[in-house]
Amino acid sequence: MRVELISQRAEFDRLGPAWNALLAEDAACPEGMDATSTHEWAGALIDAFLDDGQWMIVVASDARGVCGILPLYWVKYGGTAPDSDALAVLTELNGGRNGLLVRAGSADTLNAMLDHLARQVSGWDRLLFRTTLGGRSNRMLDELAGNHGRRVVRSEETTSPYLILPADLDQYLRALSQNFRKETQRRERRLRDMGTLDLQIIDGAAETDTLWNAIIEIEKTSWKETAGSSITAKEREQRFYPTLLPRAAAAGQLLAGLLLLDERPIAYCLAIRFGDTAIGLKTSYVEDLSSQSPATVLRRLYFDALAQRGVRAYDFMGACEPHKMRWTETAYSVALYSVFNSGLRGAVARLRHQAKARLRRGLIRA
Repeated sequence: MRVELISQRAEFDRLGPAWNALLAEDAACPEGMDATSTHEWAGALIDAFLDDGQWMIVVASDARGVCGILPLYWVKYGGTAPDSDALAVLTELNGGRNGLLVRAGSADTLNAMLDHLARQVSGWDRLLFRTTLGGRSNRMLDELAGNHGRRVVRSEETTSPYLILPADLDQYLRALSQNFRKETQRRERRLRDMGTLDLQIIDGAAETDTLWNAIIEIEKTSWKETAGSSITAKEREQRFYPTLLPRAAAAGQLLAGLLLLDERPIAYCLAIRFGDTAIGLKTSYVEDLSSQSPATVLRRLYFDALAQRGVRAYDFMGACEPHKMRWTETAYSVALYSVFNSGLRGAVARLRHQAKARLRRGLIRA
């Protein structure tokens, strides 16, 4: 096996097919990775947020080709002291159901990559990343700790909802909540009484500017604008999504929904897909039609459109908020992991981490 470290954009660009092939091995919802682990997503993160020298990719290859990819960037963890430097997988900048891009979930390959990283890159005490609990990456970490003696610590945990799209959405909603089903139908009828209601599925590169302009128009007239949580209030999101959309569309991953009333955009769902799973990145609607729940109507029409396009699952992402849990009763959990450097620096960081954890537990008991 050959392991190398790359940091040039041209080398990164050549990894695209191998990168997404590794992802395709482990991309089933809910335990596998999602479209935020693609090569296109990583490229958008680099271009939107990182300068040269802030990122690197550990690449493992064998006779069959690329067998492991670990995309990293430098972060500060737990403070600004010189000894708090860490490396994190790129999706810590923005991600979803992520994991480790290693062929067949081989802990031996991952261990070789970490050994190479420790030899070639100095100054880091831990590697940070998130994985879906119960998935292949979790099993890889268990083997990494058990068979290779790596120090692996799990900390933060979050839960997000997902929906396995039913063959008959109307029947599914009837069983889930008769009241919710009837309410959704009533809202749709009222919107149709107000004018021509149309759902557009936007998936082409030529449509990304139109989509982005509609998103901004809706965000500016949504409740989020007043609350300060709209895309227009978040500089990072304004940098990232216009960078992502053309890449995702060119790769066949864009799958957004736009609801129009008499050609006016009134709600959107910005989503991307990989394999048979779509993930919802952002959703909003215009405030003046809030009484008609345009976002709920959009989702009802959008889920039917997804099923027609061969999508099996929809990941709502984010917290299990009430408006999401009206559609589903299922959820997955993601945890933050630290794999500590095997040298002295990593040992000191691990002891410090354990001391802080004990202190927090003591404060909670007190």
